[in-house]
Amino acid sequence: MSEPVAARSRVAKTFRCCWSVASGAAGDFSLGARHTQGAEVRFSEAISHHRDSFVVVLVGSLTIARTTFESMSSEPPPPPVRSADLSDEPAFTPYEIRPTLRNPDAYARELLREYPATLRDAGIGGTVLLWVFIDEEGGVQRTRVTESSGFEQLDRIAEEVMGRVASFTPATNRDQRVPVWIQLPVTFRAEDR
Repeated sequence: MSEPVAARSRVAKTFRCCWSVASGAAGDFSLGARHTQGAEVRFSEAISHHRDSFVVVLVGSLTIARTTFESMSSEPPPPPVRSADLSDEPAFTPYEIRPTLRNPDAYARELLREYPATLRDAGIGGTVLLWVFIDEEGGVQRTRVTESSGFEQLDRIAEEVMGRVASFTPATNRDQRVPVWIQLPVTFRAEDR
């Protein structure tokens, strides 16, 4: 057998020997005191004669760390998942067809009627961004101000009129009606009368 082939053969045998000794040592994968004298001799011979060939084996064996359940952190388990009602908080619900306002004229008339004359005459307006929860029938069940107009009175009117007057076509996903949260802007313009 030629010298390079013999050397590779000895390294392979040494690796198999060290690996079997190490893996049988009660989960301790380090090459240390629990190994037999013969394995240590073959290991040191392989390192001295075939240093370049054995580095890969040595590095590979050092990457295997001892793992036990005792060494795991004692963090508490995550809290149980609550089955919250979808209408509690704005959340994404998949849908293919977005809800649309069924009664835009009645809705606009009611907003204009509720717009305080004192604010309108003073030129005060603004846009309120609302989260609106629409049920499977297209009814408005909840509203939340996401972004204020800067005037609390306009924000309150936007929520009240949306909840009282607005009616939507239901959202659908795969031909099934689904409840959804959507964001809608409600704009008050002083020039609208």
